[in-house]
Amino acid sequence: MESLFNSQLQELELAMKPYQKDWDNWTKSSGCFLEQEEINAVNWYLITRSYENGAKEANLSETRFIIAIKDAISKLNLFLETFKNHYDHKKTEK
Repeated sequence: MESLFNSQLQELELAMKPYQKDWDNWTKSSGCFLEQEEINAVNWYLITRSYENGAKEANLSETRFIIAIKDAISKLNLFLETFKNHYDHKKTEK
């Protein structure tokens, strides 16, 4: 389980890299394509660095927590262009 954890943590951190600067604002905006459960799971995973503790804090079963993390990673990778376009559009509006 430890190697799965380290692998998934690295995968999440890599997928989040383009989003990190605007993460808090973006996850609260209408442009965010993640479900609230996925946002909570990601945030608690990064804080606790643990499936068990993160799941407890997010009030999810460990299985549901892991699925939410995997779903978030998939969406972060899949919709990167959507995110970039959203923020490029916001910057040109100012």
